[in-house]
Amino acid sequence: MTWLLGSIACYSSIFILFRLAGKKGLPMAPVLFVNYIVSFAFSVVITSTWPGFEWWMLSSALLGLLFMVVFQVIAHSTNTAGIGSTATASKLSMVWPILAFSLLFGEWPNPLQWIGIALVLTSVLLPFFMNRESARSWLLPLTVFLSTGLVDTLIALHGRPEWVAPEFKEALFTFIFGFAAATALFQSRKELNSLNQPMVLGLGLILGLINYGSLYFLLGTLESKFLSGATFFPVNNMGVIALTFLAGVALFKERPSSTDWISLMLGLSGLLAILWFS
Repeated sequence: MTWLLGSIACYSSIFILFRLAGKKGLPMAPVLFVNYIVSFAFSVVITSTWPGFEWWMLSSALLGLLFMVVFQVIAHSTNTAGIGSTATASKLSMVWPILAFSLLFGEWPNPLQWIGIALVLTSVLLPFFMNRESARSWLLPLTVFLSTGLVDTLIALHGRPEWVAPEFKEALFTFIFGFAAATALFQSRKELNSLNQPMVLGLGLILGLINYGSLYFLLGTLESKFLSGATFFPVNNMGVIALTFLAGVALFKERPSSTDWISLMLGLSGLLAILWFS
């Protein structure tokens, strides 16, 4: 349970920090560059076991590239479509790893857990069916849904011991964040003069540590077998939706509609159903 709570807290904090950066008018590319340099440096320091050449080193390059691209899309969507819509789209991508774990590894949820998953999916879709204005601004969140789903699935698969040996988990982080930092440097090279801003450095530092923690706790939860891969993602993602929803209300004065509140209650009911019948 500790691993799961850590994952929810870290992922929620990322959305909150993106929203804060937008409020302060900070350029996101330098913030993301600092973030990945910090994540990379931290992972290098704590990595104690280094492998020889492994196939996953190649796929980690793809993940590093996708990390930077997805973070930029999420940051833009958070400040355009709102923190709630973006977090919802990101976490709706849970359908990707659910299908991957079910089809590839036979980790099918039991019938009662499927009811919980259906409630969670209904909860994240309900506001967009009920609110036509939200539906018209769905292009950016849709991009978040597709890209985040791909990243979540690849990360989850790399967390399998048959893909990456457990003793090389820290090394995997180093490769992923190293490639992400290189991508961020390339994309932010025209804005590096912003690195002299204390808030850019400070936010990047905090985001980098939280970003590392999000990956660490996600894989830790999957390795703990507290939940199967197919049921972990609905629980984790609904927790993130609930926390970012409340943060949007409390910190950024967003005003959810009655439909949004009903959606939240449906999702929490689904989350409890999944946990209760695990």
